[in-house]
Amino acid sequence: EGSSMRLFGYFNLALFVLFAAGPSHAAPSFQVVVWNDFVSADLSADGSTVGYAEASADARAGFFDVATGTRTNLVTGRGGVSTPVLSSDGSIIQGTYSDGGDALYEYRNGVLDDLGPTTWTPTALSAVGDVSVGSLSTTMAGRRTGGVSGPIEDLGDLAGGATLAVARDVSGNGQIVVGESESGLGTEAFRWQAGQILGLGDLAGGGFGSSAWAISTDGSTIVGAGTSSAGVEAALWSGMSVLGLGDLPGGDFASRALGVSADGGVVVGSGSIDGGESAFIWDQGSGMRELSTVLAGLGLDLGAVELRRAVAISDDGRTIVGLGFEADIFSETSPDVIPGRGNLVWVATIPEPTTGLLLGLGLAALSARRRAS
Repeated sequence: EGSSMRLFGYFNLALFVLFAAGPSHAAPSFQVVVWNDFVSADLSADGSTVGYAEASADARAGFFDVATGTRTNLVTGRGGVSTPVLSSDGSIIQGTYSDGGDALYEYRNGVLDDLGPTTWTPTALSAVGDVSVGSLSTTMAGRRTGGVSGPIEDLGDLAGGATLAVARDVSGNGQIVVGESESGLGTEAFRWQAGQILGLGDLAGGGFGSSAWAISTDGSTIVGAGTSSAGVEAALWSGMSVLGLGDLPGGDFASRALGVSADGGVVVGSGSIDGGESAFIWDQGSGMRELSTVLAGLGLDLGAVELRRAVAISDDGRTIVGLGFEADIFSETSPDVIPGRGNLVWVATIPEPTTGLLLGLGLAALSARRRAS
């Protein structure tokens, strides 16, 4: 009886914690955002908004509301567009378009401003959108403060090698920038803060080569890729320590980490499988897993869409955006062929891990109590 009472207490505790935390998030979902010859995407840190770009004869850029599934084009009919970058809540979006020359635009709280000719291409925004990082030229990286009209600071580059720096991402407070530069050793991931640029080194083994693609909102974790004895490998930097994240089973060894949650606990990117590239999700407990398998395990039907690359993840680790491909679908019962959408942008939302864990604890305790009785 004592054992039964303890298990009943555990069950009640699990349910109390579960419901005290408030209502659970929506069920898992998977949506295709846009499709075209060439596509790219970014995600707001709160997971509410996808920024997308489509390159074709009629290039377009805009945003997608994840909750409602609606698309809003901001730029259309241009010769080219950059990937839009977003503030943490998606209320500020910046990007460039080309039409005989590059021009900058900003969408802020529902108002679109065409800011005219520019040499500045933003690649990331701080949480509130007051700081952007990007490129001033093909070789020069910068950090812009004070919004779209503020001054731009040259980040410099690592010592040795050619003069080249690329800024990929910025921390939530706008103070830390990551990317890659040419050092005396080769292409090297860097971390910039308070006017100082620091090379992050590389994984052990193999030739030298590393790159940084994303930084956690809190600035504690940087992810990208390095070169190990196995090949190009997804990498995670915490302080000056670097960890190789491995690769997916099958195919040539090649992986890259492209997005990270707010606290650095969940990483997404692309790995190599038999047949090509596939999106992955990584955490310390489960290691690297093929994202399509994880989503299928949650009951999501991806149809014929191949998830080739996960490019960003929300702060809470629940919303992931990426690039994929859908080939033509051949029917087994008729000669008809359903045209696939080709290259596409997708977004997936998964349950909050804590909710699932607590519910599982409660159900396990209930099952054990029944066995005990």
